[in-house]
Amino acid sequence: MAVINFLKSLVMPSRMVKYRYISVLISVCIFILSSYLLALPAKYYITNNLDRMINEDNYMSLQAIKNIPYEPAVNAVIEEIESKECHADMNEDGGFVLTCDNLKVEDTNGALVDTNFYENDIVYVNDENITIKIHFVIDLYDTIEGEASYSPSEKFTYTEEAFPDLETTEYYLIILWPGSLYYQAHPYEIANASITRNDKIITESYTNASFSTIGFDTKNLGGNGTVAGAYLVQQISTGYIPNYTNSYSLLTFFFCVIFPLILVFLFWIFFRKTGRLKAFKEYYNIAALASIVPTLVTFVAIWFAPGIISNLYLFGFSAYYLIILYRINNSANFA
Repeated sequence: MAVINFLKSLVMPSRMVKYRYISVLISVCIFILSSYLLALPAKYYITNNLDRMINEDNYMSLQAIKNIPYEPAVNAVIEEIESKECHADMNEDGGFVLTCDNLKVEDTNGALVDTNFYENDIVYVNDENITIKIHFVIDLYDTIEGEASYSPSEKFTYTEEAFPDLETTEYYLIILWPGSLYYQAHPYEIANASITRNDKIITESYTNASFSTIGFDTKNLGGNGTVAGAYLVQQISTGYIPNYTNSYSLLTFFFCVIFPLILVFLFWIFFRKTGRLKAFKEYYNIAALASIVPTLVTFVAIWFAPGIISNLYLFGFSAYYLIILYRINNSANFA
């Protein structure tokens, strides 16, 4: 019976009010634990559904990479990239750094000279008669004193002059930097061109996969488009998962810690003069208890649809908290 009464005191306004003077630290812990709890399903969901999302929904437009064909012209480019003998190895600091054993180019006299930069294009026409151009860059710049020679924000941003044929051509970018593999589908600001595919306006998407997470070796490209496409998608996907979970964790922190603080402040300003609750601490502590039910409901739902958190939790918590405040501030048995 004691347990049941305790649980009732966490959801019933008439019983919840007795906790209005608890330590604010307890309330902060409740909000932080809620943030952590709601972040847990994200990794499970993206790990188990990313392949399906790529295959069925063309997630991050990765089908263009996955479907690189086995064609002589394409294979020749893959073989050339593979010949650079690039591989990510652990350095003395414990990180993984890309090195290329054969990154040479011809100078104006036809002699081979060492360089830290290489670029080439993988080009093919897909089943929809759209030309796919994948710009492949190796940019081993000095990470301590130098800057990247190829900056996507400068060189892969939409202008009519740089990308005049977007109706019939799609552009992609893959960069091997010293510490990561960068992937971008479509140039920055491509939405300004209002190009549609399947009734949707094309927008850019990008991710940066650390070699510490994925490793890398050009010998795994297999010397042909089919193998190379599968390998690149695998590496990009593997590196995207921690990026996704980290971003989702920041999102849940905002929803569960920052947003309630803002909401409590607003309600405290509006109701402190007319309601029975007066102190900011009282409003904050009640908000922490009011967040428990919406957190549990949202936790169950986001195992199946992580994107629902922005609507379900924010609306559920806001509405539930407002109802509880109304009941408490208008209670005749306030103690």
